[in-house]
Amino acid sequence: MRFDETARPLVSLTTLRSGPADHAVVVDFIKFSGQPSAGDLVTTALADRSVLRADPVADLSDSRGWLPLGELAGEYARLIAALDPTPSVLVGYCSGAPLALLIAGELAHEGTRVPVLLLAPRFPDRRQVLDDLAGIRRSIGAAGQPPGRPPAADLVLPQDPVAAVRYIGSVLSDDLAAAAEDDTAGTALTDDLVARYTAWLGYLLAAADAPLGDVPADVCIVASPDPWSTPNRQWPTTARIHPTTLTGAEFLTSPETAAVIASHFGTLR
Repeated sequence: MRFDETARPLVSLTTLRSGPADHAVVVDFIKFSGQPSAGDLVTTALADRSVLRADPVADLSDSRGWLPLGELAGEYARLIAALDPTPSVLVGYCSGAPLALLIAGELAHEGTRVPVLLLAPRFPDRRQVLDDLAGIRRSIGAAGQPPGRPPAADLVLPQDPVAAVRYIGSVLSDDLAAAAEDDTAGTALTDDLVARYTAWLGYLLAAADAPLGDVPADVCIVASPDPWSTPNRQWPTTARIHPTTLTGAEFLTSPETAAVIASHFGTLR
């Protein structure tokens, strides 16, 4: 995939389940591994309520475009503001947390206040972008370093985010071309898969570079002891924190997590 600077992502909301008027919007990422997602967890927790998903990676992948996180949040906020009624809660899981906070901030700026529930939040930085790029390259059988580029451990992303996304796309496109010439490298790889990878890394980059600005007043965090989701300076200082001992896939499947979500939602109705 080559990043298209002229493409503007068309954001969307996917209905995970229809129900009564009270509903939640989950900032989440569709999984292709068959593993449970935060959308599945919220759908389970809220029984017969409506649940919608905002998946920025899918939207960026479809468009082959990119937006700074603040602009992306504005696009989703316009969609959410048009819902009747507006959601009772906005949920952000893992790296979806910064986008969920920015969407809530955009809605508040227009006079619509929506409580935010963060599940095992993660606030990416540029080191994570490079680490995930290296991991993706290993997973598709790429060589230890991009052709004509320094070893993965020494890669430096351009400071300009548009140039950085273009660079990421070029590295993965080169890897795909090399894999296509090697029968042992996995012939199932497609340009769409590389587009998905580039969209994921582009989203992480946008989240890493984005200032959070004004944080919504009503934020609850359901915390996980996973090392990637430890408290840091980007956690809203006014947030109510519900600690758990749940890690990994267990966090997304445990009745305990579902009960916390249901309880939080119940206090908002």
